[in-house]
Amino acid sequence: TGDDNDQTFSADTLTAVPAADKTLSASSVDQTGEGGPNTLDSVTVGEVVEYETVLTIPEGQLPTVTLVDTLQSGLVFKECIAMSASSGLSSDSLTDLNVCPTPVISNNGRTATFDLGTLTNASSSNDVPETLTLKVSAVVTNVSANQRGATLNNQAVWSWEGGGETVDSGNVTLLEPTLQVEKSESHTPPLDAGDTVTYTLVVSHTSASNTDAYDVSL
Repeated sequence: TGDDNDQTFSADTLTAVPAADKTLSASSVDQTGEGGPNTLDSVTVGEVVEYETVLTIPEGQLPTVTLVDTLQSGLVFKECIAMSASSGLSSDSLTDLNVCPTPVISNNGRTATFDLGTLTNASSSNDVPETLTLKVSAVVTNVSANQRGATLNNQAVWSWEGGGETVDSGNVTLLEPTLQVEKSESHTPPLDAGDTVTYTLVVSHTSASNTDAYDVSL
């Protein structure tokens, strides 16, 4: 005889996984960035650009989290501007997830590595995602490859024990000024010793020029 109370049930379990994103968030030159005649993804030599990357962390622990942020040649890392975390997050190696950690800089200033330790999401609510956000800045360098129309990229790799995700900010496009000088002179003929000759120099943008020129000298 069998036990009528014996029952077997099956169910599917869904495990949340971390998710990452990266965006270009700001630039330092109004003429090329937001509010200027060009779009945010247009930059010029010497400009500071800001990138923001976000990791969404499921409930529980995420061991050995690192962020490796790599800039394309033509950009160099400037600084970590800010880090912010949801209230339910903590780290076993960082005391405050709302303070920028000091990254390891390598690859001639183009790679910044952040060691974030084991992250714990203690929140029991699924209504609001728990996130860790880092904002960093980079400088567009004055190198020969950074010519008008060139594109530059920033890629970040979030990794943790057993997984990882690569995120891309998309390209920024180089703008560059090109100036031309026209010179003319005027005088009242005939010229004699001691007469005044007036020379006029007019500096203007060529038709190819597509951004302002700063600190111009003749």
